[in-house]
Amino acid sequence: MSEIPTEQTPTNLPTPETTTESSISGVENLKSAVGNVLSSWKLKVGLAVAVLFGVFLFTFYWQHIIAVVGLTLSGLKTLRFCGQNRFG
Repeated sequence: MSEIPTEQTPTNLPTPETTTESSISGVENLKSAVGNVLSSWKLKVGLAVAVLFGVFLFTFYWQHIIAVVGLTLSGLKTLRFCGQNRFG
């Protein structure tokens, strides 16, 4: 009877090395993509426009906020619309 050599048995086969080149290249691709997005002029302009719009809204509504606080502290209710009681 012929014997099976030890290097051919399934338990003695060398385990294939798992290469992380694909995962490393995936991480590098992700870093590159994120870096490209963060360095994009469109993102910077969009953030600047959003900040300016937020500052505009805050300054526009600031006087309304102060008016509501003043009416609340003086004991008056806020104004009602549609011809209802104005100070009641």
